[in-house]
Amino acid sequence: MIAIWNNTYEEDAGLEKLVRLLLAFSQFIFPGVYIKHLFWRHGPRYQDLPTELFIFAKTALPLVIMATGMERQPVL
Repeated sequence: MIAIWNNTYEEDAGLEKLVRLLLAFSQFIFPGVYIKHLFWRHGPRYQDLPTELFIFAKTALPLVIMATGMERQPVL
């Protein structure tokens, strides 16, 4: 984010810089970065596997909810 703020790689200003900062910050809201960080000592192959499993679970959960008819549950 410091590189975006200091225009290290791109010459931008105003709204474009704010959008780029927002996009850079948004990756820290979601748990994918934190899952990858948990496995960083084991190498890139072991980092990618939990990340892919998380993406698969994130994709499969709504499909399972719709297939089982649980979309009428208030919590889901």
